[in-house]
Amino acid sequence: MKKTYTFTLFLAIVFLVFFVLTELGLRIAHYARERARHLQNEINTEQKHPSYDEAGINPDTFDKMAQMQYSTYLGYMPKENSDGKGYRTNNVFFRYAVDMDFKKKDNEYRVFVTGGSAAWGTGVKQDKNLSSVAESLARNDFPEKVIRIISAGVGGYCSTQERIFIENWILGFSPDMVILFSGWNDTYYGFSGENILLEQDFLGYRARAEGGEPGSPSSVRQEKPVFKNYFLKTHYYIDKALYKTRHEKKEVILAKILKRERPIESVIETLLWNLHILSSLSQRYGFRLVFVLQPSLFVTQKQLTPYERGLLDTYTNKYIGFDSYNLAAYSKIKAALATDSKVNNYEFYDGDDFISSVKDSLFIDYVHFGDRGYRILWQRIYDTIIKNNIR
Repeated sequence: MKKTYTFTLFLAIVFLVFFVLTELGLRIAHYARERARHLQNEINTEQKHPSYDEAGINPDTFDKMAQMQYSTYLGYMPKENSDGKGYRTNNVFFRYAVDMDFKKKDNEYRVFVTGGSAAWGTGVKQDKNLSSVAESLARNDFPEKVIRIISAGVGGYCSTQERIFIENWILGFSPDMVILFSGWNDTYYGFSGENILLEQDFLGYRARAEGGEPGSPSSVRQEKPVFKNYFLKTHYYIDKALYKTRHEKKEVILAKILKRERPIESVIETLLWNLHILSSLSQRYGFRLVFVLQPSLFVTQKQLTPYERGLLDTYTNKYIGFDSYNLAAYSKIKAALATDSKVNNYEFYDGDDFISSVKDSLFIDYVHFGDRGYRILWQRIYDTIIKNNIR
């Protein structure tokens, strides 16, 4: 009996030691991989990235999203008076270099650009985003006026959130023009099966409210496991293996996509719903309403560089099925808005037309640009849309 007890205790100790060593080994291995990645990024910053004019900058140099806070009607919104790596959110929730008042000066012209992360300026620092590029051009052309071109984009926002943000907040600043630089997120949420008139939970506030954390085993969203959310890293790697088995096989993913994706016509119907409400507001409050369909790597007519072709291959494999959905959706959106805008008091532009002739690399992923892309795109948007409307 004593021998059995001793042997059992010995096995328990061996198992415990093995488990502790495994946990320690997994943590060290993860740290080593992260350290190697950071070192590679440091090496990359010493070289010129294909999509950046400024040397020493790459897609990971700056924060990809502002600090956020909960919002009753929007789900989330930027935290006012906050700073991060390469950005500043001012006193009224916009990515804009200076604070603002609601009251507009007599000689002031205000343009607000809404949208998701591309409108916010993911990939570039504050002085390279749309506000800085377009506003500097306007100030040279109209030195006698105060021109403000304000980035009101918020990472992950869809057209429904843009509409609510404009109606509930931006209208209070007496806009002269509102540009929705948008469309990609609407198509992606349609592809994901979300009805954005009812819900858009990009940051997972619903998961938190229901007792989980996004990316954790208890998350109602069932997203890919995230290392930092696990106390036991052994548990993380087990969940990661199970997730890969259940969710990452191409045939499994495609079968799920066919079941969940919303009809493209539904996506367009929602987009038009939001635009028609904004069109009515534009007529009542006297601002020009413009919709620019943001360029997409999956759809662009731009001649892709070798770097961009590599990106396309990477993201086509990562977002299985979205390339064809995005292409079909954009084709139908362009046809619908080109006709609808003529009878519903807003202007429509295909953003890809502003970049399709450029030979150099612009994209840094599926929808965002480096500083070269933002500069070229917003110089052309300014010349085509904004400049001729400033009074």
